[in-house]
Amino acid sequence: MAKSAVRAKPKPKPKAKTRTKAKSPARAGAGAGPDSPAAYIAALPEPRRTELTRLDAFIRATVPDLAPCMTAGMLGYGPFHYRYASGREGETAKIGLSSRAQYIALYSCAADAKGYVAERYAARLPAAD
Repeated sequence: MAKSAVRAKPKPKPKAKTRTKAKSPARAGAGAGPDSPAAYIAALPEPRRTELTRLDAFIRATVPDLAPCMTAGMLGYGPFHYRYASGREGETAKIGLSSRAQYIALYSCAADAKGYVAERYAARLPAAD
């Protein structure tokens, strides 16, 4: 009669260490983050505060019909509710502006009969992705 070999269970791999990210004003502290665009901007250190203040003023002057709001921890302009065919739904904005650790992110959620607006301007924004 042959003996069956007993295999030891493999040891689980240790979890990879995640890089610590700089906290945005929305994630800083124990609270849920700023509840208004003004509070978001005020929580930023200089020179980022001045940069976002100028961008905020530019966006508000350029598209005054898009109401400023906070969405997903960032500045938003033109809030709206969306629903996918799958049933998933949520809240977002047509334009988003966020202070990241290394850059300022501008998000555009705009399309028309010609396609996505941001893609038409890709040549003018070569560093955008």
